[in-house]
Amino acid sequence: MLNIWIGKNYCDSSQRILVLGESWYDELVSLPDYINGWAAGKPVDATFSRIFNSGSGSHTSRADYAERIEFWNSIAFYNFVLGSVGPTRKYRPTKSHYETAQPQLRVVLNQYKPLGVWILGTGQAEYSAPIMAELNIPYETVPHPTSYGLKAEVL
Repeated sequence: MLNIWIGKNYCDSSQRILVLGESWYDELVSLPDYINGWAAGKPVDATFSRIFNSGSGSHTSRADYAERIEFWNSIAFYNFVLGSVGPTRKYRPTKSHYETAQPQLRVVLNQYKPLGVWILGTGQAEYSAPIMAELNIPYETVPHPTSYGLKAEVL
């Protein structure tokens, strides 16, 4: 099963933006379950909060479930690396993780046909951005949302 979030309005959107995350830490969970839980306030997740704040323009941690899920329903989200890279964020994906992920990314892009991709993380962009270029999909690369010292306006 492909672990991807497809917002209920994504396919009807004239924008069709795929947010390309980097990887999982710890135990893999269902993205639809995780995002619905995050929108409801559990779990607290810095990466998903920064994506929401930057993507929605909200910049507030006081957004309610309806505001949060409205944003997520407008996009698709997929983590580039397949599987967990370790128990905490101090574990980083390896070259092998990135290379192994490339064929599945092509499948996701061909199936969901995003009109643009927001790549989170410059390290993974070395492996994912060439695929966007090959498929003529516009993309924007930003540092990973939880990078130390990263200012919100950069995202």
